[in-house]
Amino acid sequence: MLRAPTNGLYEAEILLGNNQIYAQRGKLTFASPFYNSNTGTFMVRASVDNPNGALLPNQYVNVVLKGAIRPNAILLPQRAVQQGAGTNYVWVVGKNSHKRNIAQLQPDNGEA
Repeated sequence: MLRAPTNGLYEAEILLGNNQIYAQRGKLTFASPFYNSNTGTFMVRASVDNPNGALLPNQYVNVVLKGAIRPNAILLPQRAVQQGAGTNYVWVVGKNSHKRNIAQLQPDNGEA
């Protein structure tokens, strides 16, 4: 389960059209409760400093919201997860043992 930030403030990381991360981070100021199933998105608005004018009014950009956490989750690189027989799994290796564990995957957040 995803838990909102304790202070309720999400940080907005802006991804420009060339997939470059914009140098300034913003704060989420509005999130629409309506999900667009055609695009897989919902509208948000963030306030962000724009000292060099790189962002234009009403410009559409991709935003990564930072601040929420998944308690008790383990972050693994995608290459550590294997697939087989309709399930995802990882190998847990100990000093004298190894074990195959089922992996419950969540959406990629780009940090692995």
